[in-house]
Amino acid sequence: MFQFCKLAHMLFKNMFLLLITLIIYALFISFLNNTVINEYKILLLLPNLGNFWYIFST
Repeated sequence: MFQFCKLAHMLFKNMFLLLITLIIYALFISFLNNTVINEYKILLLLPNLGNFWYIFST
């Protein structure tokens, strides 16, 4: 019984850590996506709208 409790505790701890890691990772990725893509659009694609439409039409 004690072994099972220890195992369950370990499992919950691991799942909790995994969940937090995934949440942080997702937030980081979305933040990066927003900033990088916006910078990219502003710097490279605004002077060249044909390129912009070509990239987003495919």
